[in-house]
Amino acid sequence: AGVVSKGSPIDDVMAAIRTVAHGEPLNNVEWASAVEGDRAFADAQLSARERDVLRLYAAGLPLKVVADRLGVAYSTAKENITRVRVKYVEVGRPAPTKVDLLRRAMEDGILAEPSDREGAGGVGA
Repeated sequence: AGVVSKGSPIDDVMAAIRTVAHGEPLNNVEWASAVEGDRAFADAQLSARERDVLRLYAAGLPLKVVADRLGVAYSTAKENITRVRVKYVEVGRPAPTKVDLLRRAMEDGILAEPSDREGAGGVGA
């Protein structure tokens, strides 16, 4: 749920415990440092199917098209995206929007970041 430094003042530790006890994530500098320093620490452990659904959906395809491309029911694709979102929340990297899912997919190497040629000018030739 979070990280607190061993050297933190007792008031900070107690505040962190209260935050986590209320079911809220502990977003602090220590947590950010742990995630930044060790990507495996924040790995959402997505299944191969979840990664496939995320890759296509985060790339901009509607969920119905994702389901059709993967040969699964729409409800299955939707369930996969729901599980992806839950897994990202569990590792302190929430992705409530499609744009957030795009960011997570790029951060985790599931989807390549756009190159400079594709960036400002639109689609490359």
